[in-house]
Amino acid sequence: MDYENICVVGDFNAIIDTKLDYKSSKESKKVRRTLPVTFFKMTEEICTQDTWREINPEKNQYTLYSSRHQSWSRIYMIWMSLELSTNVEEIEIEMNMWLIIIQ
Repeated sequence: MDYENICVVGDFNAIIDTKLDYKSSKESKKVRRTLPVTFFKMTEEICTQDTWREINPEKNQYTLYSSRHQSWSRIYMIWMSLELSTNVEEIEIEMNMWLIIIQ
């Protein structure tokens, strides 16, 4: 690999763990969209990790509320190389007062 440090930030439009990254007030048997196996193979190949989850292994916080589905999801993520991640002491998900999602 030509790069030592990688940081990928964005809306992945999927979750990793249905128990930790998703919450709904509705009962549903619908299967939640999770990141594909190929994504995890890529993160392994480029040696990145979900930095927020590494620091908060059991915490339930979410980045998106869907009023249509009455659910919360953590789909916005930061994946960093191990070297960069070791420098992160604290990472939080904060409420965005400027973003209103109308569905």
